[in-house]
Amino acid sequence: MLKIKDNVDLKELEKFGWHLRRNCITGKFGSYTKGATEVDLQDRIISPYYAGFSSYDYEYVYDLIKANLVEKVEDNNGK
Repeated sequence: MLKIKDNVDLKELEKFGWHLRRNCITGKFGSYTKGATEVDLQDRIISPYYAGFSSYDYEYVYDLIKANLVEKVEDNNGK
């Protein structure tokens, strides 16, 4: 799984076009009707939001990886 590093101020993501919502941050052009990549504000895990949407929208996540704001972490299944 991908996670925003703990030492990153989540406001920093706005510089990359992400949008702060009530309980998450969504990708640049994400919408709840079309599907979005989001960051949970509590655990900082990056995940797809829309049911049936099975992969990250890599375009939005790539900029964060390139800026060294993301780390890979194991999920509860050890993957």
